[in-house]
Amino acid sequence: AGTFEGCSALTDISLASTIRTVGDSAFSGCKALKSVSLPDMVEEIGEEAFSGCKTLASIALPNSLLSIGDRAFASAGLTAFPLGESHQAVAIGEEAFSNCAFASLALPGWMTAIPKGAFTGCGKLTQLDFPETVTEIGEGAFEACTRLESVFLAGGVRTIGSAAFSGCAALGDVTLNDGLEAIGDEAFSQCKSLKTILLPQTLLTIGKRAFMGTGLKSVSIPASVSLIDDGAFSL
Repeated sequence: AGTFEGCSALTDISLASTIRTVGDSAFSGCKALKSVSLPDMVEEIGEEAFSGCKTLASIALPNSLLSIGDRAFASAGLTAFPLGESHQAVAIGEEAFSNCAFASLALPGWMTAIPKGAFTGCGKLTQLDFPETVTEIGEGAFEACTRLESVFLAGGVRTIGSAAFSGCAALGDVTLNDGLEAIGDEAFSQCKSLKTILLPQTLLTIGKRAFMGTGLKSVSIPASVSLIDDGAFSL
């Protein structure tokens, strides 16, 4: 763990073909790191392995990868999401890609849940595409993505976690899918650009302060809703 942590002059790294695991904090804080070559057999990237690698704009992750630890790429300079359809169902840790530099994000079809805080603070993110396989958006998953303008949920989402889109100040266009059952506490709080929203007929619960501080002018509550919690639509 922490093998090269804080090596601020390190710019390039190529790992031996025998490496299976990149340890916790292995390259954390390597602020000049621009190029990383991972062998085809890597299965695990540890917690905070590349956190704070601010000049690391891209990285090719091998198809052998099985898991990415908490905050593995937090505050890295990634401009492109490194996981695609060719990967297996990779287990992604909490806040794994928080504060990255993605402008757009197309999530692969094998994803079924967005982990807690996975993309929180990605302040350059403007475009977001969900596959129909996603059923759950985790707590704070896209919190404080301040430039995100629109969200279109594909048919599979059942639960939007607490603070999932909280503080997305530019978010003005939200399409919620039929089949959605729960909107968590503060899920869309402080989304000041959100003026209208159509709640689906499948919705059961609206959490505390779910739409607090939004720009909503009117909203129609479906008959399916059994719980509107405290301050759900407060100013």
